Amino acid sequence: SLFNFLQLLIGGILVLPLFIGSLISSGKRAMKTSSIWKVCSKVPFFGPAVFSWLVTIVTPYTGSVGAKIVTMTDDFCQAEMVERPWLHNPFNSIHAVALTNLGELTSGLLLIAQFENKKGTRGIVKELNTSYHKKARGKITAQCHTTLPLENGTHDMEVETVMKDSQGDLVAITKALWQVQVGVTKSADKAKTK
Repeated sequence: SLFNFLQLLIGGILVLPLFIGSLISSGKRAMKTSSIWKVCSKVPFFGPAVFSWLVTIVTPYTGSVGAKIVTMTDDFCQAEMVERPWLHNPFNSIHAVALTNLGELTSGLLLIAQFENKKGTRGIVKELNTSYHKKARGKITAQCHTTLPLENGTHDMEVETVMKDSQGDLVAITKALWQVQVGVTKSADKAKTK
């Protein structure tokens, strides 16, 4: 829509100088997810829209639900999705898979940012489950709190995203089971590939 285009255009114009400044002062670290969020979040309203658009560029499928990232800290992420006709199921509410997509985006974005900020850490989703508690209508807010394991090694880590409607009622919970490796070194990676 024209509104979204103008929001991104204005946001891009306002965020770009801040991002260039961050790139000059921080170098390669400015390209981390959390660093990009910090720059974008300095521009109210427009900055989070630019960040959310960047997420859809990197993950086009996730972008299909039109989620907006609202808040991101070291251990918390909040995203929102507004009901749209193309997100409907036959029962005139938001489709179950769109809710799962929102839940996975919220937890996945938080974990990716954490991986980037802890050297030698990586992970992959092994399992994804969503339980549904109420028909989803209107604006849905997804929240995820999590931290990475402190110990080196391979860990199975369940990360939960809770989704509520604008009345504060529980709509869905997405649980992602991640296999997380902490303390991975390049030499260990090379040894595994031989």
